[in-house]
Amino acid sequence: NRAAGYMKHQGRFLNADYLSMTLPYAAGALASNVDDLFRWNRALSRNEFFTEASTAAMRTPYTLLDGTETNYGFGVRLGSWGDQLLVEHSGGINGFVCHGLRAEPRDLLVVVTNCSTGPSPSNLAFKALCEVMGEPYERPPRDIVANMEDLEGNYQLGLMACRVEAADDELLLHGFGEGPAHYYPIGDDEFAEVNNEFLRIRFDRSGPEVTMTLMLRDAMPVTATREART
Repeated sequence: NRAAGYMKHQGRFLNADYLSMTLPYAAGALASNVDDLFRWNRALSRNEFFTEASTAAMRTPYTLLDGTETNYGFGVRLGSWGDQLLVEHSGGINGFVCHGLRAEPRDLLVVVTNCSTGPSPSNLAFKALCEVMGEPYERPPRDIVANMEDLEGNYQLGLMACRVEAADDELLLHGFGEGPAHYYPIGDDEFAEVNNEFLRIRFDRSGPEVTMTLMLRDAMPVTATREART
């Protein structure tokens, strides 16, 4: 009863490209379902596989050698929502994507699987968790950010360069994907992506040059400094 995997191409769903499971091995050559994943997570939370100390280490944010703190433990991403610790991880391979999200100490687990190649369903899992907790997620409303044109310019994000442009009441972020990403203002020099409000950029104008921080709910923020304008 194994499910078939698909991919979307030009608006149609096709069988996913073949991939020998001898290649991904433990990085994806696993078959499961939401019921078994629930049992697996329940066993992890009850220390049935590891000692309590090992489980605690797995859920402790790792610190890099240069002192940089991360939001990653041993094989899981770590975050928070209110007073809850969020322990989560995504997975994907040809034809399949999934996401598991656990909230502690409420002992809640949300697992979302999708038999189609595409973006991680992490946002859907998070919204479902909010519903279960009785705190429905609300999309941040559009606000006003003054002098958005002062944020325009070229920014270097690691090895990737991007350009910020003010257009009407939005910012356009060029350099990722085929076209610009549209961000709407939500206040305090922070903007949310129109099609994915969990993807945000925040600007800091206090220094000699403007900085931009790219943030995603379940990923580490990345900060870039604008190139000097002549």
